[in-house]
Amino acid sequence: MSTRGAVPGGRADAGLLSSLPINPASVANEKSGEKAKEKLLLCFDYGRKRIGVAVGQTLSATARPLETVAVRRNRPDWERIAALIRQWAPHALLVGEPRQPDGTAQEMTAAADKFARQLAGRHKLPIYRTDEYLSSYAARQRVKATRHLDPVAAQIMLEAWLADRESHSDAMDG
Repeated sequence: MSTRGAVPGGRADAGLLSSLPINPASVANEKSGEKAKEKLLLCFDYGRKRIGVAVGQTLSATARPLETVAVRRNRPDWERIAALIRQWAPHALLVGEPRQPDGTAQEMTAAADKFARQLAGRHKLPIYRTDEYLSSYAARQRVKATRHLDPVAAQIMLEAWLADRESHSDAMDG
């Protein structure tokens, strides 16, 4: 597993956020009775020290990095994760699934599975798993600053999942 730097203060800097085309305030809220034109998703790149978070939406099948959430003493910052979920009100959550190149489980697979189960239990939202193979490598190709790697890796996973959403369309229609 690669070593990836944390975003200072656990949050993405203004450069990442200012390029974010998706604004939670501009998204129609299904709960208020408005018909939503897009469905938001949050994606998590789970790691033992940091969790990269990205947001994406189905209308344009685009994603953007959000921030890095700290993990301390093997415990994610659940308060920050809950705040992101309240802020963005996603339709579903995605969690990266670390696997070996041949598809078999690796050391981090069980930890990411546990994180996904905890997310489901805490937030009662649909949880989808997405392949994270080479996402950190691809993130390194996009950004030079190591402190941005985790959320960019989550963005890459979410972009791939959205690109392949025909296979997810039934799940997302509900």
